[in-house]
Amino acid sequence: MNYTFSDIKNFKDFKTIIKLNSGYSKDEKYHIITNANNNLLLRISDVKLYEQKIKEFEFIKQLNKLDFEMSKAIEIGKCNNGKNVYMLLTWIEGESLDNVITSFDKNTQYKLGIEAGKILFSIHNQKYNINENEKIKDEIIKNIINKLNIYIENNDIRVKDDIEVINFINNNMFNILNLPPTYIHGDFHLGNLIYTKNNKIGVIDFNRAKISDRFEDFYKNDLFNVPKSIPFSCGFIDGYFNYSIPNYFWKINSIYVAFSSMNTIRWSIKFGKEHVKKMQNRCIDIFKEYNYFKEPISKWYIDFKNDQK
Repeated sequence: MNYTFSDIKNFKDFKTIIKLNSGYSKDEKYHIITNANNNLLLRISDVKLYEQKIKEFEFIKQLNKLDFEMSKAIEIGKCNNGKNVYMLLTWIEGESLDNVITSFDKNTQYKLGIEAGKILFSIHNQKYNINENEKIKDEIIKNIINKLNIYIENNDIRVKDDIEVINFINNNMFNILNLPPTYIHGDFHLGNLIYTKNNKIGVIDFNRAKISDRFEDFYKNDLFNVPKSIPFSCGFIDGYFNYSIPNYFWKINSIYVAFSSMNTIRWSIKFGKEHVKKMQNRCIDIFKEYNYFKEPISKWYIDFKNDQK
C-alpha cells in the first residue's frame, strides 16, 4: 500500500524510507534514515487500532526505563490523511538472533538464553495497574476452547494421535493463571530478539503485548526456539527463574505448549500448505518431546540438563 507520510511530524527529517518485509505482524514497517543519519523504525497500522496502539506505545515507554536494549518510543499519531496510525521508534543496530544463534558455541547459546530469560522476567515484573484477574482468566480459557474447537473440526489439518493431547488440555486448562496477570510481550522468541553490536540482546516487536498469564510468553520457546537452539531454550527458562524453577511452571507451561502446538497449525493455513506441513511436523515432534503430555517437562530440557552434569 502507498502511504502519504507528509503529515508525520518529523517527515521533513526523513532522508531514506526502506520498506521491511520480515515477520508476521499486520503492521507495515519501514527503516527510516534521517538527514542526520540516525536510524529509526516506523510502524504503520490501520486507524481502527488507534486506541490499541496508544496502549502499546505507553507500554513501550514504561519498558524503556528498564535496563535492556529495545526500541525507544519517540512519537505516535495519525497519518495518511487520518487513515492510519504511525509509531516512530529508535532502531536497534544488530542482527536477528534467529539468524546468528547457531554460529555460537553451545555454552554461548545457553548464556544468551539466560540473558533473554532475565529480560523477560524484568518485563513481567514491572509494576502495572491490573485488575479483574478472573475476567482475564475466563478470556484466556474461552480463547483456548474456541481455537481448539476450530482445530478439532478441521480434519484437513489434524495430526495423528491428537486425541490424548486434546483431552489433556480439556482436563487441565483451568489450572492456568497460577500467578496474578501481568503485561506480556506476546511474541517473545529468537525472531524478535536482536544480537546487538555490543554483544547484548535487544528486544523488538511489542505489537502483541497484552495483559495475560505471564507463562503464556513461554510456549513459543518450544515452537520456534527449540528447533534452532536447545541450549538457548534451556538457558531461557533457567534465566527467567534464576535456576530455581517451580513445579507449577512446568504444569502450566505444558498446557500452553500442548494447545499452541495444534493451534499454530490452524494459524499457518493463511501461509499455504507448505507452512501447514511444517507446523504439523513440529506439532508431532512436540507431542513426542512431552510423551503426549504424560510428562510436564520436555525431553529436550531433561536431556540437556543431564548432559551438563
